[in-house]
Amino acid sequence: MWSFFSVIILVLTLPLTYCGSSKNSSASEYPYSVDPLTEESAAKLIQQRNGKVLLLNVWATWCVPCKEEFPDLVKLADYYQDRDVEIVGLSVDYPDEVQSKILPFLRQHHANFKVYVKHFSSDEAFINSLGQEWNGGIPATFIFDISGRRQAYIFGKKDFNYFKQEIEKIRART
Repeated sequence: MWSFFSVIILVLTLPLTYCGSSKNSSASEYPYSVDPLTEESAAKLIQQRNGKVLLLNVWATWCVPCKEEFPDLVKLADYYQDRDVEIVGLSVDYPDEVQSKILPFLRQHHANFKVYVKHFSSDEAFINSLGQEWNGGIPATFIFDISGRRQAYIFGKKDFNYFKQEIEKIRART
């Protein structure tokens, strides 16, 4: 038989349980936070490879070719899961658009890799940090070897097979 206090405790904890499970299911759709990437954190990301090749894709929620390419990046992250390749996205949307634009986009596309938002002191510093020959156009993808040396610069929308082929060339050299 339920005691009066058991019923009260059950009634009081139901909303908490429901809210908690709702929050967790939303978090599991995109399990990472979207952190700002600064000059310092970008250099650290590129240099501290821990034996992994890095594919860094620069994109934005408003960029049509970026949105078309995104499912191939998700597929790539699935393919290289638990291997020596790290897929990372870098949104050039504004940092104050993380909640309103970036996270909904990542959830919609079932993103399964870490995504940052650009937060550099200037666009020039951002562009020069990735490659002086790059004009800032997106989508742009940069692939770094396990030592943090840039081995590929890819401009424009590409697909899973193209990215995989480029990654495999770099993996073969290391």
